[in-house]
Amino acid sequence: VATKRIYRSNSGSRGTDYQFVAEIPLAQASYSDQAAAEQLQETVQTWGWEPAPADMVGLKLMANGIGMGFKGNIIYPSEPFALYAYPIEYRIATEYPIVGLGAFGQSMFVGTKGNPYVIQGSDPASLTMTKLEAKQACVSKRSIVEMGGGVIYASPDGLCRVDQSGLSILTAGLMSRDDWQSFKPESMVGAELDTRYFAFYDTGTEQGCLVFDFAGPTTFSRLSLYATAAFNDRQRDALYLAVGSNLVKFDYGSTNMTFTWKSKRFRMQQPLNLGAAKLGADTYPVTVNVYVGGSSTPKYSLAVSNENVFKLPAGFKSDKWEFEIVASDKVTYFVVADTSAGIKSVDL
Repeated sequence: VATKRIYRSNSGSRGTDYQFVAEIPLAQASYSDQAAAEQLQETVQTWGWEPAPADMVGLKLMANGIGMGFKGNIIYPSEPFALYAYPIEYRIATEYPIVGLGAFGQSMFVGTKGNPYVIQGSDPASLTMTKLEAKQACVSKRSIVEMGGGVIYASPDGLCRVDQSGLSILTAGLMSRDDWQSFKPESMVGAELDTRYFAFYDTGTEQGCLVFDFAGPTTFSRLSLYATAAFNDRQRDALYLAVGSNLVKFDYGSTNMTFTWKSKRFRMQQPLNLGAAKLGADTYPVTVNVYVGGSSTPKYSLAVSNENVFKLPAGFKSDKWEFEIVASDKVTYFVVADTSAGIKSVDL
């Protein structure tokens, strides 16, 4: 603080208020006020302005310049574009303790240990808060990510999205609640890059990452990569990760990682032998593992070296088939049939 302002009360036809007289150095002890009433300037704007509470956390900025932080179940909105001013009359209380905040558009998502809330408005004096009916608590403050016109966060039942249309569980059709819980959602650290949401998890026995892609129908994959923190650099369109003691740029290495993809279990109407297959990939070789009869051990493994139709081992039949692909580059399709003629009939 370098200066201080002097205001003087002044009365007019509409009432009495304090108006600006002068601004003087902070160390100046006295001032001689010679201004006439008509020379006074703007009225004081800072009545009721308070500094942020010392224990306020989670500061987020709305598009209209309103800052919001919280403590316990109290939200502290600031004056627009004045993040040092948090008037007491602006404070808002929630029913449950607050876990974290996330801004989207002119709204603020409030994740709590109970129902989520959405705060809307352009004036901190007239904000409205809506309690969403879905009882989807936020279990990890660091899972909250602002992306795609909404906010995504981890709840006990799955990965949730809150936007102008309400709340939806993005993982509802991808995994069960028990499967989701096995990844310890309370440990998740969220990040985003383009249309993908990264959920880094630590179960206590396993560390890794779930990657959800929302470019089309929601899909997800698992990475062995684990990071304790993440930052999306908008100018460089890059995701930076804290991996151990290193800072790394995601998807920037000179060599690809190896991925493993496994199909669902296909049940045939009767036991048969699938005798032919065809696989399209950007580079070869690609490893194909085939599981039959519900076994967790592959019946056989093949190294596919090109895009030609290839034969599968014969001499057995099964009504349960699963397929696993291991590669380090893009695989565009994989087709199997009982004969080579069946492969050729498929329009690729």
